[in-house]
Amino acid sequence: RAVKGGELCSFSGAAYRSNSAVTAYFRILGGRVGGVANDITVSVTNTGTWNTYTTSFTPSEDGVIEVVFEAYGGTSHQALCHDVNLTQ
Repeated sequence: RAVKGGELCSFSGAAYRSNSAVTAYFRILGGRVGGVANDITVSVTNTGTWNTYTTSFTPSEDGVIEVVFEAYGGTSHQALCHDVNLTQ
């Protein structure tokens, strides 16, 4: 998503993980625009229910932000996401 420098960006995403053996998180990739030098990680902390996770940041220049959802662990469990939004 394209973002404008100097303006607050708000991220929200809903996520579900079926078991605590699964590690899951949203990651806003750093190094793409000024002001976001490092990855911003929002961990999925609840198990067995859908929850909304949020964070905010302010880039210092115009550019494109990329958000990914990553999950690993467990042998027969799942992690899901939906309603991912990045607004300014």
